Amino acid sequence: MPGMNRFPQGGGAKINGLIKNYLVQVGQTISAGDFVNFVTGDITTGTSAVFKSSALGYYKTISAAALSDTKALVVYSADSVLPEAVILTISGTTITVGTPVILDHASNYFSIAILSSSKALVSYDNYAAILTISGTTITKGNSVTAGGSYNSLVTLSDSKALLTYSDNNGAAVILSVSSTTITVGAIMHYTSGTIAQSISATALSDTKVLVTYVADSKSNAVVLTISGTTITAGTPVLFWSSYYTYISMVTLSDTKALIIYENGSASGSYGTAVVLTISGTTITIGTAIVFRSAKIGYISSAKLSNTSVLALYEDEGDAGYGKAVILTISGTTITASTPVLFNNKISLWYSAAKLLDTKVLVAYQNVNNSNYGTAMILSIPQLAKLAIASPFDGVAKTSGTAGAAVDIYTL
Repeated sequence: MPGMNRFPQGGGAKINGLIKNYLVQVGQTISAGDFVNFVTGDITTGTSAVFKSSALGYYKTISAAALSDTKALVVYSADSVLPEAVILTISGTTITVGTPVILDHASNYFSIAILSSSKALVSYDNYAAILTISGTTITKGNSVTAGGSYNSLVTLSDSKALLTYSDNNGAAVILSVSSTTITVGAIMHYTSGTIAQSISATALSDTKVLVTYVADSKSNAVVLTISGTTITAGTPVLFWSSYYTYISMVTLSDTKALIIYENGSASGSYGTAVVLTISGTTITIGTAIVFRSAKIGYISSAKLSNTSVLALYEDEGDAGYGKAVILTISGTTITASTPVLFNNKISLWYSAAKLLDTKVLVAYQNVNNSNYGTAMILSIPQLAKLAIASPFDGVAKTSGTAGAAVDIYTL
């Protein structure tokens, strides 16, 4: 390949054959064969779309998940009304809202596990059901009894999910799916004699899930291992000596996860992030950083790459407006970009769904617009610049100047 020797491939880097398209950073010119590094460009927003034109309740959560790079499922509840599910179709940054389907039990806590582009498992308080999607039409299967408070649902395969929740103790159960039938496995408790709250989960693999929760006003993490429908809990660890109220978690690899949380009123409820490293069921806590030294509220996040995460939060230190920050991870070190305003409205219950590495849908409750359910697209361009020294991220396949699109072989 021409130009492959422009720089030595330090550390034995090899081209993996995967080609991705990047824009050339301002002030840069890239030629075919140049070694490059990737950087994240400025976040831009599309026009917001209302998916529920009546008030959502203040204590009713919203959950969004991507079915494909042009379609997302949102589950939500209006005040004193049964919860609903709706399909949002995305073209560029334009959102088209489908016809909602009503679920069958009033609920406060929602979580979604995507099984395929046409099937999702949804948990809502003490119930779970299969939603089958055809275009923008949703068909709900029969609900089963499963779950409780603070539900968090993660996909293990196209026919299995793990549901973790609070029944006062921290509980977990396997939900097995055949067509629209759900079979509920045996409940396993990973806490005993202490109330578990603010539960969140992320799958590290199809047999391992990381769970965070608050118990006795302290923030804990535990690894759950799955064999068939049997769940075994590792030894919990404290990742923060006080409590959190809001949290979001993403898996970076099968041995690493990023936790984004507000660090409790005793510490100012600042925006905080930390990397957890997992070996077997042993959890090692990295050094936490504060990315917002003011009180924050509702949090959601989306993984852009193995080393880059978009975090969205309600900035209570700035009128409750929506802010976004890019967190870049190297090992267990986290670097935060300068936060940017993406929503100059007071909004609650952010839920982010990654459509592409460069596009994220966010659903939320817009307090400034009668508490309507609202969604918008955030675009996060991925840029390429000339590499000065190793490590390199890729090799240019094509040439271009600032603002032009170039194809890159990733390393």
